[in-house]
Amino acid sequence: MPLKIKQGLIIILLLHLCHKANAIDTEPKIGFYLGASAYNFNNKMLRKSINSYIDYYSSNNPGLKVKGLKTGTEKCWSLFMTTSKGLIFELNHAYFQSDAQIEFSDGTRSFKSIFKGSTFFVGKKYKKNIFWKVGFGNRRSVLECSYVYPDGTRSFGKEKALNGVYEAPLNSWNWAFELGKQFIIQKHLVIETSIGFSHWGRTMAYRDPSYARTMNQSVNYEEIPTDYNAFYKAVSNYDVYPDKDFVRPKSYNAYINLKVGYMINLKK
Repeated sequence: MPLKIKQGLIIILLLHLCHKANAIDTEPKIGFYLGASAYNFNNKMLRKSINSYIDYYSSNNPGLKVKGLKTGTEKCWSLFMTTSKGLIFELNHAYFQSDAQIEFSDGTRSFKSIFKGSTFFVGKKYKKNIFWKVGFGNRRSVLECSYVYPDGTRSFGKEKALNGVYEAPLNSWNWAFELGKQFIIQKHLVIETSIGFSHWGRTMAYRDPSYARTMNQSVNYEEIPTDYNAFYKAVSNYDVYPDKDFVRPKSYNAYINLKVGYMINLKK
């Protein structure tokens, strides 16, 4: 059976089950979720850096374009508890990644943003199991810059400009807000869908101090500039490139979320 037909049948089955799940759930429960999210990822400093990178190299490589700069996916698991008053408490641990890619004649430049960490949510559930949640937490931020050759080999070596694993020295604090609906499919099975907005904090610039990379024969550096022309001009004039203009993890995001969970009723 073709994959698209299978996906369509699964969606129809889920919609049918959700249509049957009309009961208002007010009993206290504990449980866990496994979930996935699709993101509109918006790190303005990284976007500016990649556009500047394209501009810098476009003279010898016309037609360069970036793919995947504003999209990302996330996997998560969480533990939750709901009370008889509809209060929600949830501890969520997530792994997010977004891979922006630029095609060159000899391979692909990859900028992979990774955020992983925990967020604690509190919220309220209403009639028809509609809910809101607000969460606060922190995440470790990593930016993997690599070069993928036509045979599939991924290199972090310094034969290519920017290659390296850059990490923000401090975890970024984050907040999130979600609005969604919970569907009680069976006694212990629950499906949750939501839309959300999140902000991952500015913290410090990405750095790779343990293995400084080479952009050309005369420049060694540990951070990623947002403006390559200004960066090289500062280096050639023995000037200082402003620290505030190196890429940081700060981003504002919108996402849609789907979770499947197992729950236990605490009321005997």
